[in-house]
Amino acid sequence: MMLKKLAIPITLLLLIAGLCLLYLATLREMVVDLYHGQAPVWLNDVVIKLYPRFDVEKYRFDLTFFLNKADQVIIRSTVVSVLAISFYLAIQLSNNISTKITTYWNSTIPASRVRYLRIITAILFIYFSWEILWDMEKLIAIKAFYNPIPLYKILHIPFPSYTGIIIIYSVLMLSAVCLLLNYFPVATSSIAALLFILVQGYYFSFEKVDHGYSTFMYAAMVFPFLLAEYNKAKTMGDAHQKGWPLQLILVLISLVYFLSGMEKLTISGLNWIDAVTFKTFLLLHEAPVGMAVAKIDWLCILLPACALLFQLSFFLNLVLTKYRWLFLLIGISFHWGTVLLFGISSYINPWILVYAMFIEWEKVAAMLAQKLTFRFLQK
Repeated sequence: MMLKKLAIPITLLLLIAGLCLLYLATLREMVVDLYHGQAPVWLNDVVIKLYPRFDVEKYRFDLTFFLNKADQVIIRSTVVSVLAISFYLAIQLSNNISTKITTYWNSTIPASRVRYLRIITAILFIYFSWEILWDMEKLIAIKAFYNPIPLYKILHIPFPSYTGIIIIYSVLMLSAVCLLLNYFPVATSSIAALLFILVQGYYFSFEKVDHGYSTFMYAAMVFPFLLAEYNKAKTMGDAHQKGWPLQLILVLISLVYFLSGMEKLTISGLNWIDAVTFKTFLLLHEAPVGMAVAKIDWLCILLPACALLFQLSFFLNLVLTKYRWLFLLIGISFHWGTVLLFGISSYINPWILVYAMFIEWEKVAAMLAQKLTFRFLQK
């Protein structure tokens, strides 16, 4: 029985090791050939499709840059794969871990919490989408530079006309309002999510990579399933509903933080917490507080180290639920610190607002109601 449990993970680990050796022995050298224009035609075609700017950027960057990028892809893929296999192995070998994971996904949540989350999510859709019309109008002026992301190329999605932009914006806002009013919430939340993601894809098609809405987009994609479970519970007259969609949202948000930390490690290694590296970032942005911090060496080591530790450990909130409030407070401090030190983003940050998914709103509402009742009785 033990050998059967170990067969799949061992096979996968050997496969990963083999692919890494293949990369070191052959594929890495092909990157060199590609840079010098000596690679096989099929490889050149694949790279151009996946990385259209390669022919331009190889004149901007040296060979070392592209070798480092290729190494990062292999390192990240290997780390993620090994972690996934280790997680699978832990489940297979430990009944305790397996039970806890099953309990996590099979847990129920109060249906009343989803009512609050529906209202909050609808407000977030309206708030985040408020400036889409003006942003898309600006992109019309540079429509000639539209370079669709791979998915849009496959689906042949063109950049919309002004009329198309008006339609997209109107339907998105109407869907958000309908969600707020609880009118066909599953359908309207699905439409709002698809259109919001569609617009973000248009932004990325102008080579504008903005991760500001990453966690919200993941939450938006899963949210209709949470509402569907709510409808089932409501039909059955149950006060609780299946919580797996909300649990999945929390996992996705936590993974975004974890992978952001892993990206820093794979790109910069321990240089990320080097004082000189952090000072360089601070001096580039010239924010007043950042400029002051750049003069203090020990802070230039402590702050990036704490940021990296926070990102890599944020997923622990899924297990240490009693201390989840602490993770959220640290997260708020992290994002506000980015504004102070670099002048990037704003204090009303989408990443912070999405923390609403972690809050037990039914308890917050009960607490507020209790306090208001107490004050009313005192009068």
